[in-house]
Amino acid sequence: MDNFDAKQYILNNPREADKVATAWGELVSRDPFVQSFETKEDFERYASLHPEKNIRLEEWNGRLVIDAYNDLQKQRAKESESVIPEPQTPSEGIGVSTFGWLATAAVLLQKPEIMEDDKDFKKLEEAKKQKWLVEHPGKDFTSIEGIDYLYGNLEDPGAPTLQSDTEKEFREKHGKKAKKYDDKKGESPYSNPENDPAIKLIRRRIAEHTRARKAYFEKQQNPDIKFEEVTKQIEKQAWKKYVTGHLNENEGDEEIKKKREERIKAYAKKNEGIAKTYNTVTTQGELDKYKKEEVKFTEKIHREPEEISTEKATERLEQITKQQEQKGPVLISPQGKVLSNISEFSPSKSGLINTVGNPLSSDSYMDFQTNQPPAESYSTPQQQQTGGGSSSGFFRKGVNKALRRGGEKTVEKQAEGQLAKKGLEKGLKDLFKTVGKQMLTRLAFMAGLGWMTLGVFAFLFIATFFIVGFGFGGAAGIGGESSIGGGTITPPPSSTSGLDYAIPFRDSSVTLPAGTKEKIKQQYPRGKIDENWDIIVRESIANGWNPAFVLALWIEETGAQSASSYSDPLGCAPDQPTTDINISLKCLFKNFPITKYPNDKFEDFMCVYGGDGFHTAPCIFKDANPNFPGEIKKDYSLLIPSGKGAIVSTRDSASCPVAGAQIKEGSYNETSNTGHCTASYIMTCDKNSRRAKSIDIDTKGGFVELPTINGKKMNWYFATSFTLNSSDCEGGVADCGFGVVFKTKESPNWSLHLLHLDQNSLSFDSGNANESGKRIGKTAGKVYLHINIGKNITNPENVISGPSDLNPGWIKPEDLKMCTN
Repeated sequence: MDNFDAKQYILNNPREADKVATAWGELVSRDPFVQSFETKEDFERYASLHPEKNIRLEEWNGRLVIDAYNDLQKQRAKESESVIPEPQTPSEGIGVSTFGWLATAAVLLQKPEIMEDDKDFKKLEEAKKQKWLVEHPGKDFTSIEGIDYLYGNLEDPGAPTLQSDTEKEFREKHGKKAKKYDDKKGESPYSNPENDPAIKLIRRRIAEHTRARKAYFEKQQNPDIKFEEVTKQIEKQAWKKYVTGHLNENEGDEEIKKKREERIKAYAKKNEGIAKTYNTVTTQGELDKYKKEEVKFTEKIHREPEEISTEKATERLEQITKQQEQKGPVLISPQGKVLSNISEFSPSKSGLINTVGNPLSSDSYMDFQTNQPPAESYSTPQQQQTGGGSSSGFFRKGVNKALRRGGEKTVEKQAEGQLAKKGLEKGLKDLFKTVGKQMLTRLAFMAGLGWMTLGVFAFLFIATFFIVGFGFGGAAGIGGESSIGGGTITPPPSSTSGLDYAIPFRDSSVTLPAGTKEKIKQQYPRGKIDENWDIIVRESIANGWNPAFVLALWIEETGAQSASSYSDPLGCAPDQPTTDINISLKCLFKNFPITKYPNDKFEDFMCVYGGDGFHTAPCIFKDANPNFPGEIKKDYSLLIPSGKGAIVSTRDSASCPVAGAQIKEGSYNETSNTGHCTASYIMTCDKNSRRAKSIDIDTKGGFVELPTINGKKMNWYFATSFTLNSSDCEGGVADCGFGVVFKTKESPNWSLHLLHLDQNSLSFDSGNANESGKRIGKTAGKVYLHINIGKNITNPENVISGPSDLNPGWIKPEDLKMCTN
């Protein structure tokens, strides 16, 4: 069903639509992972990689039918201005004969409308809660600290919260989905705001926040607390966050921003909380704009911007609006009066000032007034906001940047400071003074700068200064992506097992050694080296990619197109077969933009391109492409063996908890069939589990110390402890000891399991930091020390059935060189 119109299909073929939805539901029950795909391309790619799952490509239409059914339900609800019904189940009697399973599926599989209802958001949110509890021992979410984090700090609205922390991580990990939820805010508003899921969420949070604070204050029994005022503050903060979130997000996208504001305006007519907040926010915005313009002018002694009341600001803005409608220039005197023309400024009242602080003489003023262009050439505030009027847009951006950097300094002083580094101080200083004497007057306020011929030269000088001084510009390759030079990267240690290196894959300045092309031709004589090598190099550089890396991808995927059969030269879209290298390159450049995959996101690229599940790091390379990291490393090293652009090691390291100890039994090793979780191991366990990534060491009675990571001392915090049974040790030892779990709080955070310790020998601070090297105890009797270590483990469970047991963040200690010397 190409160009499948799900809504029409439901309306024209309801029974068939029900069958299609049923097929999708059956697929989801067999393989829940398919529900995570956002696009048909991702779904079909997954299906092609897993032929053993017998996934039919047309089953994707069932997903579209269910989404369309939900949209139709909501559309009807909006049109009738009634409360949006939940999708009907057969038992409710509506559409049973027509939409039997489809209605049920809509309940079970409907897509969320807001980010907070997304399943991935909820997972991150729960993980953040657990992390907070670990980092705040003795506190829970009934404490004032917990309430502030869970719902927001009333005294410090900008403080981190569960919502802000979760949203930040969600946007980092699921940027594509976050953008979709952002765009939904610009969709047509609900006729009844109370039907909007976002409004429902706010009301629920207000109620929960209110109950939590009320319960806390009742425990405190403080008669000075007026809970009615607290309730008002909770509501005010919640609505302000909602309104400003709509008005301020995606400021660069004016069309979406406009639609969001239209939604807020529509809701303000029916929701008092939104109405009050919107009026306050917009009025404050005009005030801030006024003060921002006012502060640009410098007198002999720098003065603060005038404090102005809301009523006064409104009066001035009304005057400005009337004059704008008459298409006249807007001029404001130093005293705040809106003037109708230049002649209302007299030399005795104007307080005209140049950039060095000397008042201009009457003669200078008359010369200035006489030589000015007609009043109509001044830009209005409206033109300033849209970049129209005089050519001051770039200049204003530069001045604002200079002011931000210079604080109380004048723009001239800031410019001098920057240009001194370039050796142009004197010339530009004189230019600024000249321009100041003839141009920079109080007339410029809210009216733009009236550029004269000399002003044009000033603009050119200033433009050059800002381009050179602040690094604007830069060549862009095909597709608008700028090249990254330098070739030197210091990547963070990889959190993905099996990926212990990084490549500067977005450094387009990396050059291939002489003779490389001929060397590859000898290795792949049947490859399309002569036909496509130069195309790959040229297009990679033009689009901001390391040409050697793209060549390595080409070699790894298809042997430089020497393979007898392949679906895509670069393996970018195997579900869309092609032998055309240009199509494959476009796929790569389009789907992996530099905004999401810059040089320091190599690990994310590798995970999305070839890891199991095709998601951002950390990931595992087990089922889909187990050899992908190793092959890329081998092929790239063949192209760039050393020097600029060479592979950088990202392997973490950890010291051995017992100096000089030897590994008695290592982690799972498939090649040698040795270690934990192999057939000979005392119990059955998953080869990708935490237990499989364990080592046992013989301490020989020595003290156990907390390890260093990457050669640095860490602060380890006690997380939990547990008693081990005799069955947890080989040979039925009577005392199997005690298990202790530690975590670090730095990012990335580390988790450490130390098992079979003698409980009576333990000595560490359970409430504060314990530094690497601290002796915490000895093992019980002659039992070995069992060690697990992992990175970014949300909740380091100690049992094999725990939810974090299969977290890919667990690392084989041998990979960290722990106890291997």
